[in-house]
Amino acid sequence: MGAVKSLIKGVMGDIDPRYDPRKASIERNAQLTPTVESRGTLDNVPRVSLSSLEGTPFVTTMSDRTRAGGLLTDINGVRLDDPVNLQGGQDFMFENPGMVWASAPTVVKQMMLLAKEQGVDPLYLPYRMAPTGGDFAKKTGETMIKYASANMTPQNKKALDKAIKEYVTVGTVKNGKRKGHGKSIKGWKGIDSPESIEVWRNTPDSVRKELMNKVFDVKFRDRGGLSIGEARLAVSDPTQVGARDAGVQNVGRIWTKDDIVQESGHPSYPAGLPGEGIGRLDQQDLTVFDLLPDARLGKKQLRVGDNVDPLDPSARSIRALSMKPYAGVIDENILRKLEDRGVNVNSAPWLAPLALGMLSLAQSEDAEAGFTTEMLKNLAKKSGDTQVATTGGSYRKAGDILKREGISDNVLDYGAGRGHGTQYLPGNAKSYEPNPMEGYTPDFTESPDEMYDGIANLNVLNVVPEPIRQEIAADILGKLNKDGVAAIGARSYSDVMNAKNPQVLDDGGIITQKGTYQYGFGGENEGLIDYLLRQAEQFPDREYEIKKEPLAATGALVRRIKGVAPPVATAGLLAAGQSEDADAIAAMRDEVIDSLLSYSDDRAKKDADRRIPDARTIDEQRIANHRREVNERMHELGLLEDPLYKYRDIAPFKENIVTGERSPALPSSVRGMIRAILDLGSSPRTGVYNPEAAIDII
Repeated sequence: MGAVKSLIKGVMGDIDPRYDPRKASIERNAQLTPTVESRGTLDNVPRVSLSSLEGTPFVTTMSDRTRAGGLLTDINGVRLDDPVNLQGGQDFMFENPGMVWASAPTVVKQMMLLAKEQGVDPLYLPYRMAPTGGDFAKKTGETMIKYASANMTPQNKKALDKAIKEYVTVGTVKNGKRKGHGKSIKGWKGIDSPESIEVWRNTPDSVRKELMNKVFDVKFRDRGGLSIGEARLAVSDPTQVGARDAGVQNVGRIWTKDDIVQESGHPSYPAGLPGEGIGRLDQQDLTVFDLLPDARLGKKQLRVGDNVDPLDPSARSIRALSMKPYAGVIDENILRKLEDRGVNVNSAPWLAPLALGMLSLAQSEDAEAGFTTEMLKNLAKKSGDTQVATTGGSYRKAGDILKREGISDNVLDYGAGRGHGTQYLPGNAKSYEPNPMEGYTPDFTESPDEMYDGIANLNVLNVVPEPIRQEIAADILGKLNKDGVAAIGARSYSDVMNAKNPQVLDDGGIITQKGTYQYGFGGENEGLIDYLLRQAEQFPDREYEIKKEPLAATGALVRRIKGVAPPVATAGLLAAGQSEDADAIAAMRDEVIDSLLSYSDDRAKKDADRRIPDARTIDEQRIANHRREVNERMHELGLLEDPLYKYRDIAPFKENIVTGERSPALPSSVRGMIRAILDLGSSPRTGVYNPEAAIDII
């Protein structure tokens, strides 16, 4: 299964009930309170976006949910005499320099062979196992041992030691044959002996599992010991206790030219795979099956994309995937499908400093317009989360376009993100990235005051409103040498409007479910070519040829064909007190505030009408007209909900999804009741009676 249907509210968060599904264990699991002393190794793990991985091969295998990064010192207030060393799990790659993973020697060899077949050092994307997957890792049992030692009475300890020594495995039956029976632990020294931990680690997995379940849990969980569910949770990563099976969380890289590490230092997984941890993906509604549509599973070699629901994969499908390592490539089709489903594939908040620089008047004494620094930072931060997939394929295409146009050097990657795409541009291309993420150093972090023969700008103009969009476009045009060429790609109107539940703004853009801004060119908005031609009018002494180019969802090829004026340092023009057009810029800034940050009755009305389904039959048309009348009456009363805000069901306020600011507002429950009354009141005129309205009033 993928997503868990119902989670348990607990101290550790929303908990998967499969940690211990017995009814009597639910409350114990919910109340479990482990204390972990952090090593600080996971404090600054960078966020990585799916879009930054486009075009790069990856290898994937399964990973349990055990925690890394610290020492388990207490459980439910009981201090362990000897803390449990938590080594992971997913986060192993961030704690062990030179290693990206650890497993059995045969598995690591398989992974390395598959990695070498990719021709480059591939990424490593481990996927999440079920909650019971950590039972193989010896930490679960060690935790039960150390808790029993710290919490049990001498009498119960004696009884536990006797039960452990005398236990003989029952084994399992498969195909009519019993396997794994008649075994017992060898050399047990006693629950209080430190030597017993090493004995435990050297005991076969089948014996350890039966001892945990049938001795520690069944016989002693109510005699001062932990239940199996409590032990599993105590060593689990809190961010994964309610996460979906087969989910992808961390990103590493495998070093194919290095030797396999013979001793990883992990007690359960002795061999190490050379490599490094790169970063962490946001937890979202996706699984490894989303990334492997062409993989073949099982004896019938069924294609994943045709036979597996990625959001709800069957246990059989996950089991089939776990039989061996798999490899794949995250391409643009995969990213687009995920984005259409509402997954945020984006990252690299490079626009934040640019927005702050361009609108730095807000940081000066001129704050009369109400656009405070904090509001600006929130808007900039949100816009930084919108960069779409432009590495790999899109950059290769941009590079080919520039080469076709005779550009071989002196190229600028304008808005380089993490810099993965710059390598595909001609010559020794330079990169401009105002807000580089950790581990990446661009050539420029401020807009360079230089001229270029070629510029690549991909999916940037669509993520910022005016006047910022205008300033970026002018900056690009102004940096082109005579006969210089710019390859510009952006999102189209239809592409943007296909987002899940877009909240349409008056300027033709939208606010996405993530609270980010997107603007699509064409359709009901101005096309990219017309927009760039209009921006070129700012340079009356130059001439530009601007034509359509198949790049991104909508693309343009810009060539400067004459004119010798110096470049405009647009990014610096808007510094406080330095622009001669400060008043005009401030006025444009006010329009942005009014459009994006303030409540709008008209926007609320447009959003409400947009949600009315298309009518195909006469009855559907009558229902649609009825709903429009109710919307109009709600609009007249100012009671429609603006999609730019989140409204509370009971609390009397709304919250701006861009700025986070709260303001008084009728709760949704009250608005719903008023709407129901208006709905019934409209029925005599429209002839449409909505029984749900009567229910809402009751």
